[in-house]
Amino acid sequence: MQFILYSKPGCYLCKGLQSKLSTVLRKSVAFLMQGDALTLYRDAMALQGHALALYRDAMALQGNALTLYRDAMALQRDALALYRDAMALQRDALTLYWDAMALQGIAFH
Repeated sequence: MQFILYSKPGCYLCKGLQSKLSTVLRKSVAFLMQGDALTLYRDAMALQGHALALYRDAMALQGNALTLYRDAMALQRDALALYRDAMALQRDALTLYWDAMALQGIAFH
């Protein structure tokens, strides 16, 4: 909204009216700005709530990731134990093979 004021030079009534209109206009602008500030404050509070929810979700995901990491480490330990057992069985199988070859050699002589 825009006001255009026309006044007679030196008219004290026009000056008073202009002063009062200027005051009303300043107060209106201040009131509108206060409303805008309140809206911005509410929006900021809503954003803060969303940020807090995202932070909680991130912490929950971090907890889940830590659990998965621990499970992966346990599986890796189990895999290493199985690998050691397989190597021991392979060693035993080789020993049995050599013993069988030695017995076969003795049997043919």
